[in-house]
Amino acid sequence: MAGKFALLSFLFVILVTGFVRVAIILYEGRESREHLERQALTDTLTGLYNRRGFDDNVDRWMTEHLNSFAAIALLDIDNFKQINDRFGHPFGDRILIYLSRNMEAFFGEQAILGRNGGDEFILLLKYVTEEQADETLRAFAGQVSPFVSEERTLPFTVSIGYSAGPGSRREMTRMADKALYTVKLNGRNGVECYNSERDEEERSQLGFALKDFDLYMPGGLLIMNVTEGKRKLLFANQAAVKLHGFDSLKELLAYASENPTSLVYEEDFAKIDPYGNNRLFLRIRDKHGRLKNVLFLSRFHHNEYYGDMSFITEIPLDYEHQEG
Repeated sequence: MAGKFALLSFLFVILVTGFVRVAIILYEGRESREHLERQALTDTLTGLYNRRGFDDNVDRWMTEHLNSFAAIALLDIDNFKQINDRFGHPFGDRILIYLSRNMEAFFGEQAILGRNGGDEFILLLKYVTEEQADETLRAFAGQVSPFVSEERTLPFTVSIGYSAGPGSRREMTRMADKALYTVKLNGRNGVECYNSERDEEERSQLGFALKDFDLYMPGGLLIMNVTEGKRKLLFANQAAVKLHGFDSLKELLAYASENPTSLVYEEDFAKIDPYGNNRLFLRIRDKHGRLKNVLFLSRFHHNEYYGDMSFITEIPLDYEHQEG
């Protein structure tokens, strides 16, 4: 009898242990699935929702709160590329994380927050009218800067475009995108609500890209860094590339990036004030040594991130000769 009891006790222990192990496996499997699901819906850098996570959560909220007032806003950091270029991407990532934590602290449970990618964020403000959304977003934009780290303190600004509803997520996001373009068109660092009356006019003004200026401007355009008297050519459009006799921007930069003075005839170079606004008739040189007469226009500007800059236009004149 004692032997049977011991055997039954042993089998019971094995059975319970098996149930426990199965329960642990199922629990760990559920935890793993939930972890993977969270990862699929979360931006790895900031911890906010990614675009898929944002869309899913906003759609769920809107379904549960039909016809409720709300606003969708798109937000990005002004001149963020210049911040990355000057201080590096790791520093830029720290600003993105800082902005994310600031958004969480400021908006709290009032908002669903997401990151679209790059420096663009998206948020839903719950139960707000257009006027309330405007007041809230302007208050946020006014307090978010500066970013303070051990190395430096960096002021920055944000641009925000938003639309207010009720409405669908897709349509409200489309209108917020247009409102953000309006802010960019008017110089950044602002908050704007979507306005259908301005939509068509502003879209026509924004329908140009750097590529259009690169390919189709009639004169040569050059951008040069002149910080501390050192000249470095940063950009030239296709008209400038051809005017100086090169086959590509890459070839032109290889020839003149560190020595852009080689593009101007020596006797005329002294006429140029790198820190002033110039309007001169002078001779430029192409890679074959030929001289060409141009109207040379330049404007000086100090850029917060790149330093002292000279923006140059070269308008070719008819006269051209081979240097003897």
